[in-house]
Amino acid sequence: MESTAGETEMEVVTDMGMDSDEEGMGVSSVSVTGGLRRRPRTIRESSDNESQHPSDEAFIDDDDDAFEAEEYVDSDDELELTDVRPKPKVMADKFKHLIWNNKFTLVLLVILVALLIVAGILIWDHWDWEAWVTVATLIVVIIGLAKDVADPDVVLLGGVILLMTLKIIEPEEGLEGFSDSTVFAVAVLLAMAKGIEKTGTLDLLSRYLLRQPRNVLFAQLMLLPMVGGLSGILNNTPVVAMLIPVVLKWSRRADNIPASKLLIPLSYASILGGTLTLIGTSTNLVVQGLAEDECPNLDIPFFEIAYVGFPNLGIGLVYMFIFSRWLLPADRSSGSDTYSKNPREYTVGVQIKKGSTVVNKTIEKAGLRHLPGLYIIEIQHASGEIVPAPSSDTILQENDILMFAGVLDSVDELLRLDRHLVPATKQTEKLGPSRGAGKRVLVEVVLAPYSPVVGHTVRESGFRNRYQAAIIAVHRYGTRIRQKIGDIELAGGDALLLETTRAFMDNYRSDQHFALVSELGAGVSRKFNWFKILIATASALTMVAVNAAGLLSLAAAAGAALYIMLIFGCLTVSDARSAIRPTVVITIAAAFGLANALDVTGVGETIGNNLVDLFEPLGSIGIMFAIYITTAVLSSVISNAAAVALMFAVAWPIIESGLLSQKAGIYTLMFAASAAFSTPIGYQTNLMVVGPGGYHFFDFLKFGLPLQLLIGVSSVILTWVFFDDVDNVCC
Repeated sequence: MESTAGETEMEVVTDMGMDSDEEGMGVSSVSVTGGLRRRPRTIRESSDNESQHPSDEAFIDDDDDAFEAEEYVDSDDELELTDVRPKPKVMADKFKHLIWNNKFTLVLLVILVALLIVAGILIWDHWDWEAWVTVATLIVVIIGLAKDVADPDVVLLGGVILLMTLKIIEPEEGLEGFSDSTVFAVAVLLAMAKGIEKTGTLDLLSRYLLRQPRNVLFAQLMLLPMVGGLSGILNNTPVVAMLIPVVLKWSRRADNIPASKLLIPLSYASILGGTLTLIGTSTNLVVQGLAEDECPNLDIPFFEIAYVGFPNLGIGLVYMFIFSRWLLPADRSSGSDTYSKNPREYTVGVQIKKGSTVVNKTIEKAGLRHLPGLYIIEIQHASGEIVPAPSSDTILQENDILMFAGVLDSVDELLRLDRHLVPATKQTEKLGPSRGAGKRVLVEVVLAPYSPVVGHTVRESGFRNRYQAAIIAVHRYGTRIRQKIGDIELAGGDALLLETTRAFMDNYRSDQHFALVSELGAGVSRKFNWFKILIATASALTMVAVNAAGLLSLAAAAGAALYIMLIFGCLTVSDARSAIRPTVVITIAAAFGLANALDVTGVGETIGNNLVDLFEPLGSIGIMFAIYITTAVLSSVISNAAAVALMFAVAWPIIESGLLSQKAGIYTLMFAASAAFSTPIGYQTNLMVVGPGGYHFFDFLKFGLPLQLLIGVSSVILTWVFFDDVDNVCC
């Protein structure tokens, strides 16, 4: 839909779609007269095949028996539809469509198979069938993770089960990760982070430490070092989630502080901060667990990684302070002249219901002409007439659909003006209490790449029934989506504007299928329970101190701290359970099994020997660069935990050969797995800021790739300087 007010970067179409049972229905022939123009139209199936009123197009329910036809309308609005009947499903066409959609994956698979055949003939001729099956399984797992065919835990655990079924690895080896103390520690730390979040400790810090800044540089100086420090102790996901609303508030209050200059740096600072301590990221703990399994006497101190992590954080902060000015996009003020340039803005259809105070009033008298950050770009009258760029004296009528363009918070304020102004979708009517009762809210969510609805259209996914929430807007990397909502195929990183009930926030705030869940218009003020804040903070700091001093293992210290928080009510058992995300825990545990398979079959050792042959002339630092680059590339397409576990099986034989020190190899893996700056899908926090910042995919590449190269070089050189000469304990 085009508008004289300018094209938007993201379009919302108020279509309810049709039930998935009606797939394949269509029009087989259409007869028309006059000059033709084509537009899609939804008509309801009835006994006499008569079309509905044109205004019904926006209100067809996806639970009703409806199907789509093509409407060809001439200049005289004459239309004749003939031979309207179901179009049969053709399996051959579906198969061709499947092949075409996955053509790049198939090409990659063919290339990999060819390379394996060549390598098998020329290099790896000593491998037995177990090694080849392991490699084939590994390839399928990597492609499955890269294509998000299922949740990471499902793909990885499937590979482990296959290898156990074929008796390539024993159950004790395949399931070793589930009994590893590292996996337990990761789960407990997730629950502890939830407790700190629930007590309001993070909100307290933001309230008293983050005052309204004067400009972008001052905002970055206040925000980024604090984020880096917190991320060294806490899971960075709640840290970033807590600070996104703070940044958006700064941006709304001051025109010279665009959110787009702060949100990507916010994510990057949290990633860099995760390399300050052993518990900063789960990948650090995965490497530690794998190393201790191979060498029980190996000691990896809590803060030792900071020898490299702290300089890296400083280098990253200086880079962001300087280059964010030129390499990150600037926000644009809202208004008809700049609206098309601001990807953060939405287009939403609002219907005027019976009883609304704006019925039979002009746009001006209804108070809809000068809404802050919001304006009407089109009116669809109930009669079917469409009025683009309506004037201020246009009369509003019952059942009119007003197409508003504006920023997200303004959309929420609009729907609060009059409870008879509702999103133009019948799905919202099925959600229960009205917005007027204060029980329905607008929520913005960002889809995680492995969400079960990714890869399906809104209609096919059954989103409303699954989550009890109606999608009223979609935003994707600043790209305008021209399809009806029911036909939009959802992708990881999509920002969805939902109308739902308040229960949605409680049920899905910590759900792993959403990278971010944020309620619009929710107040940030809250009452603090100082006693619980003190208990939560003291528990976390004591855990760090006890583990750093070597008095208790991380698993024991974290477990004790969590139980103290539970006893004193910092969080409930239900909160703790919801915070322990099964996908994360199972992914890490299954990665241990695949790493064992590479070790048992000798595949990891062979690949490691090949890397040594290629890079040994450059010395140990050349081998470290090879490990770093391979791990970083692998982490950009599959989960960080899986990538680092697989690469550990390659790196450890090199360490055992004496060509690389244990600490140098271990820390190289840790830093490489956290180098996720050049794509939004490489790290959870990157996905979280895409929607709020209105970023394009290219924004991450332009700003993140130089940082990735800079941190890569810095990590390898500093690790080589500090740890290359450290004696190995077990080798």
